[in-house]
Amino acid sequence: MGRWQACYVPASSEVVMNLRSSCVLLSACLALTACDSGSDEDTSASNSTSGGSTSGNDPTNVSVSVSISATTPTTDPATTDATEGETDPATTGPTQGETDSTTNPTDPTGETDSTTDPTQGETDDPTTGGVGGTTVYDVQDGTVAEGETVTIEGVVITGLRAFVGVTVQEVDGGEYSGVYVDTGDVDLSTFAVGDIVDITGVTAESNPGSTGLDGLTQILIEGDGTMSATGDTMKLSVESVDFAVLADPKTAEPWESVLVTTAGAFEAVTATASFGEFGEFAVEEGGAMLTVDNFLYAIFDKDNAADFPGFGEGATFTAVSGVLNFSFGVFKLAPRSAAELEGYVAPAG
Repeated sequence: MGRWQACYVPASSEVVMNLRSSCVLLSACLALTACDSGSDEDTSASNSTSGGSTSGNDPTNVSVSVSISATTPTTDPATTDATEGETDPATTGPTQGETDSTTNPTDPTGETDSTTDPTQGETDDPTTGGVGGTTVYDVQDGTVAEGETVTIEGVVITGLRAFVGVTVQEVDGGEYSGVYVDTGDVDLSTFAVGDIVDITGVTAESNPGSTGLDGLTQILIEGDGTMSATGDTMKLSVESVDFAVLADPKTAEPWESVLVTTAGAFEAVTATASFGEFGEFAVEEGGAMLTVDNFLYAIFDKDNAADFPGFGEGATFTAVSGVLNFSFGVFKLAPRSAAELEGYVAPAG
């Protein structure tokens, strides 16, 4: 075995590919060996035992031995893996160029993983007032509870009483669009009807400074509360409302603190114990009655006597306008000037 191992040379691709040629060469070498006169019986026996190898002096015989050794490891198709050279998909990672779905949190469809916050990129705006902020509608319809501090932006002053307060209204108007504001220490001499303002105050249904306003939805400017003008002005259109709606407390509620007008054949009548008591009177039509307030304009004030000469019970009007006020438990229309009491005719006699 030692000599065989020493002579073994790994097969080259040329020898493996030419097995038939090797066999022919082997036959020729054996024939030459038989004719060799210098061979003896011992040497011949040795050759047959060793597969044709001599003492090592004949290079041809060495080559024959090499050829035999090189050509014996023929591949057996029965024992060879037919998939040799192919990649086992069970043990091989993802195809080159593809992404392993276990390492990529992004959905292969190109959509974002559902665990991502859907609000990312959006800004939470806690500011009240203005577009999307607290409005007069929110205060009036109960969305904002009593006692809450609110900021309402871009509302229009519709009525102003010096040293007392203002009524303001949303630009879009309609039901629940107006509210009374107790302005506290705010200097109202720098404001006027039509100013667009921003207000910060506390919502309330009662007023420590005036028990007569209990039940009126209002905003109290106190402490850090403010009212500031934006520098812009606007003349709001007056909301036209049926007289019967305003005369009925149940249907008048949505129009509280809103600038309204109503038309009809109205007669001036007594609203309280006597005509003109507390500076008030009422207009009546078809049995329905609506009190006319002196909160913003006082018809009984002597300074205004010339506006309605001979005014008294039985006088008539064709239309009345103003802010719908609420005091001492009664809805009252508050004209802002003489012009809002239209079609005046003095009583006969």
